[in-house]
Formats: sequence, C-alpha cells, structure tokens
Amino acid sequence: MDPGTHPMAELAIATTQEDYLEAKALLREYGSSIAGTVCAKGFEGECNTVDSTYGPPTGRFLLLRIGSSSAGCIGLQTCASAVIEMKRLYVRPSYRGRGLGRRLVEAAVSMAREVGSPALRLHTLPAMVAARHLYRSMGFVSMASTSQNAYHGDVLMELRLT
Repeated sequence: MDPGTHPMAELAIATTQEDYLEAKALLREYGSSIAGTVCAKGFEGECNTVDSTYGPPTGRFLLLRIGSSSAGCIGLQTCASAVIEMKRLYVRPSYRGRGLGRRLVEAAVSMAREVGSPALRLHTLPAMVAARHLYRSMGFVSMASTSQNAYHGDVLMELRLT
C-alpha cells in the first residue's frame, strides 16, 4: 500500500476554533524546527493569527490527521494575479517517511487547480533538502525571487497549473 494513502489518514480544511488551535500547535512545532533561520522572524505573530492569515476568503489551512492524532499541515494563501502561495508544509517527525508530505502537497495542488490559479508558489530554505526534492519530483521548478517577502538565501519554486 502507498504510505500516502494510509487508511486512517484524513485531510481537513481548518474551519473551527478547535481546528485552528490544532493548526497553531503544529505551526509552533514547525517554528521550532526553523528557529534561528531568517524566515522565523515574525513567526509567532503568524501562529497567533492563523485563522485570519490562512482563513477564507484568501486562504486555507489543511490539517492531516491519522485517527485522532495530528500528523501534519500545509497553508495556502492567494497572492497577486491569483497565484497561490503554499506555506508551512510540516509533517510531525513520527509520521515522516510515509508519503504524507506528498499527500499534503497533492491536496494543495488540487485546491489551487480547483480555483483556477495559474500557479502554485513556495519559498523554501536551502537546508530543507528533503522538501526541495519532494517539490522537484512533483514538477516545481526554481525561479528568481523578486518577492518583497523573500528571505536572504531562500529558494523560490513554482508549479505552473495552466
């Protein structure tokens, strides 16, 4: 069986206060893993506003659960020209190596296509080798970073959807 299709794995869009509390906990774990990097600046503020940062109408926050346990997450935000930015892909260490990161990215790609976005973009760090490998295997390509939100040394990647 493909590990990304774990029979107990469920994707859910955060909508309730309980969902957003779960999202904050996952984001804080993610934040601990990037502590000391330039993209950690202002991260606590993002955690505290996850419902407005990633909520409708311009965002979505996906939670991946296995049974009753939180396994991972990914955020989506609509940017200029209807491009969607994928942010904060995180799979808890105990769930890694099962294809769950791929499942989260596939869900993000599907959601971006459903709303007619021309592209899905993301920023990643050079040290995130496994993540960059995953993105490349799914068709994302590196591009020159022109964003005001770019961090020194980060890698901008894009998947064209149209």
